[in-house]
Amino acid sequence: MYRVQRDQRLKVTAWIDSSQIMIDNVLTAVLAIAGFGAWSIVLPKLLVAPIWVFGYRWAEPWRFNRKLGFTPFRNAFAETRGMLTSEVARSLRAQMDIFVIGRLLGTEALGLYYFARNSGLGISLSMLQAATHAMLPQLGEIGRRFGIGQELRAESLRILRLLLLIVVPVIAAQTLLAPFYVPLVFGEQWVPAVPVLMLLCLSAAPRVIGESVAQLTRATGQSHIDARWNVWSTPIFLVVVMLGTSEGLVGTAIAICIFHWLYQSLFVTSTLFGMFGRRSVDNALPARI
Repeated sequence: MYRVQRDQRLKVTAWIDSSQIMIDNVLTAVLAIAGFGAWSIVLPKLLVAPIWVFGYRWAEPWRFNRKLGFTPFRNAFAETRGMLTSEVARSLRAQMDIFVIGRLLGTEALGLYYFARNSGLGISLSMLQAATHAMLPQLGEIGRRFGIGQELRAESLRILRLLLLIVVPVIAAQTLLAPFYVPLVFGEQWVPAVPVLMLLCLSAAPRVIGESVAQLTRATGQSHIDARWNVWSTPIFLVVVMLGTSEGLVGTAIAICIFHWLYQSLFVTSTLFGMFGRRSVDNALPARI
């Protein structure tokens, strides 16, 4: 997959990923109608996994070159430990709120929160994930050719502006229209989740900027910066969620929203200032986009 992305063959990535998602959704619907219950969600995930494996294997017929040999594990780990650390910390942060809410607020509150998170953040974060597939190889190519300078700064800000122009209207529409489309599409029983959904939607906007800067650190070989911020912010996020549960589910959503706005603002400002100086920090502010 990464070799395909490095060559910027993004049409291949789009075909493989979209095929996997569409077949997953169709199988889920068919199995649900057939009465498979919870298995209608689990089984499609297992059945479509080979599409990803064989799709990329077909797209990139790589063969091992015995003359080149293997890269020593120590060298490979030194190159990737920053990204690995970041991904582990992000995965923990992405799941710990579910466990805390389920433990402290109960299963009913957890059900409302899970619905709000999937309905509110699903579209925005999926768009962001798709954008990162294109962002990293593009920034990496600019960094390789020109180094950390004006060209890389201009390209990173151009991509950031484009992302915000696409994602922010989607977030705004989801937030403003939630009181109308939730009861219409999902039913009246999910109306209590609307305030939580709206707050979680608002927390997606700073993540767009933060993810763009995180990809910039990786493209320039400075993934340790992203790793350091993710490591120390994860236990803080846990404390924030636990404190928020004392005010109920809405209080938890408010705490999560505030956390992401503060954390991403600090991360983006500190990282851009360290790389390019004050001018880049000013240009990255949403007011200038």
